[in-house]
Amino acid sequence: MASTSKLLNQLAEIRAEIERVSAPLLAKIEERTVELKMEAEALEEQIRENVLKIKTSVRGKSLIAVHMNRVSWDTRGLEGYGAAHPEILGFRKESQSVQIRRKPLDGNGKTGEVA
Repeated sequence: MASTSKLLNQLAEIRAEIERVSAPLLAKIEERTVELKMEAEALEEQIRENVLKIKTSVRGKSLIAVHMNRVSWDTRGLEGYGAAHPEILGFRKESQSVQIRRKPLDGNGKTGEVA
């Protein structure tokens, strides 16, 4: 039976070999992941711009770009003004946004596809 210190040395050698073999692969994975994230960000920005132009949600095979319209009010402008004045609508601000979501799964665990 090998001594525990020899077993520890063997384990250290195996771990070093794992590190030596996996380090270049992990570096390539990290590099490619960064590239893909940059591509995804560029596509997301293009999708958002397109959806904001057409002002409607768009469905893909597994993602949905959801158009939302938001209304906010300038509280400072409204303080002390009163609901009796129709000019209050001049303080109304409106903005739009787009969310990209995964499509919900159907009963078979697959995303519903839209033709």
